[in-house]
Amino acid sequence: LRATTAAATAPSDQEPTTTVVEEKLRMAELADELVARYASLPPLRNFGMPKNNKADNSEDDFCERGEILEFLATECCPREDDVQNAVEDYSANNYERLRRVTTPLYEGFTDFVLQQNAVAGMGFLVSLREDLLSSLRYQNQQQLEAEEKDRQQQFRDLDVHLKLLFQRWFAPGLLSHERITYDSTPAKIIEFIATKEAVHPMKSLDDLKERLGESKRVFALFHPSLPNQPLVFVHVALLPSGLPPSSMEEIMATSKNNGRHKEQSPPEVAAFYSISNGVKGLAGVGLGEFLLKESIQALKEELSSLQTFVTLSPIPKFRKWIKVAFLKEQQKHQQRISKGVSEDQDSEQLSSLLSLKDREALYRCGLVSSASPFPWEEFLKTLEEIDITKRIEEAK
Repeated sequence: LRATTAAATAPSDQEPTTTVVEEKLRMAELADELVARYASLPPLRNFGMPKNNKADNSEDDFCERGEILEFLATECCPREDDVQNAVEDYSANNYERLRRVTTPLYEGFTDFVLQQNAVAGMGFLVSLREDLLSSLRYQNQQQLEAEEKDRQQQFRDLDVHLKLLFQRWFAPGLLSHERITYDSTPAKIIEFIATKEAVHPMKSLDDLKERLGESKRVFALFHPSLPNQPLVFVHVALLPSGLPPSSMEEIMATSKNNGRHKEQSPPEVAAFYSISNGVKGLAGVGLGEFLLKESIQALKEELSSLQTFVTLSPIPKFRKWIKVAFLKEQQKHQQRISKGVSEDQDSEQLSSLLSLKDREALYRCGLVSSASPFPWEEFLKTLEEIDITKRIEEAK
């Protein structure tokens, strides 16, 4: 495959020779076979990290998906000797040679796959990157030798290429933004969203109908190369006037109350309470931001009464970040005090980590006993509690 790819994708100023034409035909056959068979291969095992000594691998350790990843990442990357020779011989006349030897062969191969069949080819590449991300996560948890670290970097280079490729193909102008409804959306898409919901899993059919009801909205992004497959989707709750919701329980209770009363005031608050990636292979491509912008615009056009747009989403690693930030600022605070700065004069330095509006919001939610002065020690202790939602409910 390496020789075929090199011959089939190499540029030429002359008419294509019989050999080049044959290699392109062979590459088309290989691409079609790989695209057609990859989905039917057994799941990735050993996370795409074959042993250095192939002779030690038993048949049970063999994984075709892992071998494909290994081949593309390590055998289709630029060869150091070729690059070094091209650099030493570099001149204005052989720039094309330098560009060719520094371009990984898998770039030409992935382009060729998409040229053959954009829909089937994209499905294959997305599945390939999903396996690649699993392999990289596994590698990041291991103590790797020097040789294995070089291989890991080759895997990362392949991931960078696929990510950039997806960012071009899944650009905002090529995406369609659609509302998901129980009555008009195909059952296959609704079932897909129900099974892929990662933040608040569906509990029952009634729960699904509730999330697609009048007081809720679900929006998703689609792309022609992955038909009928939501790339990313978001759940929104429409609430009457008042403070933004502080918990999922509050959203569900408000929705049920709205459902019992046919005559209800127009919603003023749109709470985005769940966003999920429907296609793991597109992680990190940046679809979520565009989905939120389009969803907000759609809600504004549909409901002019909406005044507030908020999210009810977890912030990964927030506790660790705020604790480290506070300890660093506290250390600086003690140093300033030792240099003669008064406590009152320096008290606002610590509070600058959170705005006055944020501190007042934390106070209203019952997470702290005061907004000013802000009790940092009490706040950090509260963050360590497991069930913060329960603490909020008790404060009410």
